[in-house]
Amino acid sequence: MPKKKINSITLQFPYPDRALSPNASKRHWRYKEPAKQAARTEAFYMAAPFKGTFNGYDALQMSLTIYPPDKKRRDLDNVFASMKSAIDGMCNAIAVDDTQIRRVVLEWGGVVKNGAVELELKGL
Repeated sequence: MPKKKINSITLQFPYPDRALSPNASKRHWRYKEPAKQAARTEAFYMAAPFKGTFNGYDALQMSLTIYPPDKKRRDLDNVFASMKSAIDGMCNAIAVDDTQIRRVVLEWGGVVKNGAVELELKGL
């Protein structure tokens, strides 16, 4: 019997560290680097079981649902930029070039304790 091809995965990441925000860019690089490495490594290990899932796909869609830790006002694009290290780690783990991501959907979810980001990646 042929193996069924998976065309989507969903991962839940912790809310990005404040140090990863583009608004924190005035700080020295040593301030951001540990947070970048931690986000990349955690995402790599979360996504590692899905290596090769998207072989044969030329284009992918990434949907991010952002669940903030509180009701403070935040810019959606800044939270997305804060996820760059995690997205790079995930792409590395599943053997996908992030240039294959052709469509990105960003949306807010409700407030959850400690915050979270749900990422769904689909083959197009």
